[in-house]
Amino acid sequence: MRQVAWILLFGLLAVPAWAKTAQFLISGTKLAFDDDRARHMILSKDCAAKLDCEAYRALGKASLKGIYPRGGTSPGAVACGKKLGGEVVIGKDSDGNENAFCRFGDGSMVSCGSITWHGRHNDLKRSE
Repeated sequence: MRQVAWILLFGLLAVPAWAKTAQFLISGTKLAFDDDRARHMILSKDCAAKLDCEAYRALGKASLKGIYPRGGTSPGAVACGKKLGGEVVIGKDSDGNENAFCRFGDGSMVSCGSITWHGRHNDLKRSE
């Protein structure tokens, strides 16, 4: 009984409290993403599991300096293509809400909103 309690406790600790899974339909394929609000990032599930992917590394390099979006364009979407070498794709959730993602060569994806947040954060840190 004591052993079962330890296994259950360890199992609960191993699953991050922030782990919220969201699904988006992208190019006809339903894909899972982890929404980590504490760290301001929505990453494709495989990328979030190991944090060894282009999408995660892009957040550390993200910058919005020299990015001047027009109209309602997301600064993160512009940075995706112009600075980070990714491709913008649109995902739709089960409620019909759309989200822009930056897809990288290794197949990993991050939301363009995450790039915007980290780009601003990185620029502020670099200017101090």
